[in-house]
Parts: sequence; structure tokens; C-alpha cells
Amino acid sequence: MAQALPHGTSRAPNQHAWRRAVRDSPALDRLRADRRATILAVADVLAFSADWTSMTTRPTWAHLATRTGRSRATIARALATLRAADLLGIVATGRSAGYGPMALGNQAEAAVYVLAQLSTLHAVPSPGDEDETPTREAGSSHPPGARVREIKTPTEPLRGQTVSAATRPTLPADQRQHPLWPGSAPARRKDERRSAAAELQRRVFPLRRTSTAWIAAATREFMLAGWTVTDMVHAIDHRPDGRAWPHDGATGIAQIGRWLAHRLRPWRDEHTTVLASPSQRATAAAVHARAVATARRTAHEQLMATRSAPDSPVAAAALADIRATLEAARAQARDRRPAT
Repeated sequence: MAQALPHGTSRAPNQHAWRRAVRDSPALDRLRADRRATILAVADVLAFSADWTSMTTRPTWAHLATRTGRSRATIARALATLRAADLLGIVATGRSAGYGPMALGNQAEAAVYVLAQLSTLHAVPSPGDEDETPTREAGSSHPPGARVREIKTPTEPLRGQTVSAATRPTLPADQRQHPLWPGSAPARRKDERRSAAAELQRRVFPLRRTSTAWIAAATREFMLAGWTVTDMVHAIDHRPDGRAWPHDGATGIAQIGRWLAHRLRPWRDEHTTVLASPSQRATAAAVHARAVATARRTAHEQLMATRSAPDSPVAAAALADIRATLEAARAQARDRRPAT
């Protein structure tokens, strides 16, 4: 078992710890989002099929393909990636799996793996002869406590230097996955529609079961109408009234082309003309809202200007009411004065 573990690793304590180690592995940060999701799905099946005591797992490729919905070639690439990342060790492969600790009978079609993670124990330099006290580095004659005084500065606290927490390494810019076509840019030329179709195929997993050229032909009228890749993704997942399609709407569909046509049919009118895209609708609503706000502001300014004008009928009526009120108050005050 120990020989099957990659160098510098140890056997995972439990399934949860190994799944967390897989998700935190820097080797998966360089992968595309779809390939990372595939590897995580395969890792979950391996963890859930593992023996709690030995942390060995023996799922067949057919079981992995059934549980994850991926092909055998994809399963093989995912297992190779986990092995390259030192997260999976092989206890027995091929027909030798029949002699593994988890083998059942004479079944030899499945390999036996061990779940591994980076070991928390690190090798330390040899202290030399244990019978002698280790000496200092050659040529150094620092008295006790001298190194502490060299490290300390007047601005540092007495408890020692502040050690910053290790940050997760970021992926270099040249290794990040860039979109094949911007999601908010329209694509009207033929080459642009082909790139937009490839980006749509990358974002919508069921569309990977058909060709990019077919997707470009199926979405041609939408792209010529000014739709973007983000609009297409929204239209595939939602109806024009905002209701969402079922998440498992593509499960069991044999002809993915008809499925795509069915999803996009509500976005056409009775004459099969493409309707306005979600982004075009949002832009039109924003323009209308700004126009209404401008009209209201203009009407309010005109009303205030009319009221403040000296020859305004509204202002004259208001002044007449004020004068009448003052005159009535004066008359009432005169009537209350005592007679002399």
C-alpha cells in the first residue's frame, strides 16, 4: 500500500478530506471549467466507492461512465490527471487487480486505486551523530540569542515576526481560458458566427454532442438579427416570458438539433421572424425609462417656471388669496380693540 502512494503523499484520512484536497489542488486551476467539472465528478465517484478503512477504491470504468455521464476516453483522461497531480495511486492494474485487497473473485477488469493527498510531514535535515551535540554552522560563533537580536527590529512586536498566510497561487495570464468569442458582441460575418457558435458550444454542454458548423447554421438568423452568445444562452434556458426550462431538459435527447430548435422556437413570432433578443429588450427598456424620466423632469421644470412667473395666473390667484387673508386678519383685529 505504501509503495502505491506517490512520492511526498500519504493516504487520505477520509473521503471528505480527499475530495477537499482534489478541489484545492493547484493542478486543476489550469484546466478549463468543463474539464475541471469532469475531474471533480470522477473524483466524487472514486471517493464514494472507497473503503473507509484502507482508503482504496475499485470502481469499474463502466460504473464511472454511468455515474458521471462521460465516455471511457474522458474517464481515462480524468484518472490520468488525478495520478499526475499525485492525488491517486495505483495499487494494482490490469489483470493483477484480481490480487488486490478489494478484488472480488476473479474480476480483473477494474484497477485498485488508493486515495492520496499531500503529506503534512516534511523531511528535516539529518542532525548528525545523535551521541554528540549538533554544532553550529562552520565559521559562525554567535552567542546564544544573537540571531534573535538580528531578526528583531524596534518596530516589531516582542512575540516575533508576523508571518503572512500563504495565498493560493494565481493562474498566469497566458494559461487562462479565454472565450472563443466575446459574450456581449454580435457576430454577423461568417467567421464571426463560427467563433460565436464554438463559444456557445463551450458554454452549453448538450451542444457538444453536435458539430460547430451545424450550430452556426442553426443560429444564423439569430446572429444576423444582432443576438449575442449571452442572449443565446439565455434563450436556451428561458422562455420569452422569463420562465426557465427544466434543468434536465436535455437528458435522454437523441437528436440534439431538434432540441435546440424546440428551445429557440418561442423566440420567433407567428411568421417565424426572430424576436428581439434579451439584451435588445433590456436596452429598449432602459431607453424608454430614460425618456420617461426626461419627460417628467421637463414637465416639472415647466410647471415650476409657470408658477414663479410674475404674470402667471396661478401666481396672481395665490397673491390675491394672501391679500384677502391678511385683510381679514386686520379687520378682525380692529373689531377686537376696546372702544375709547
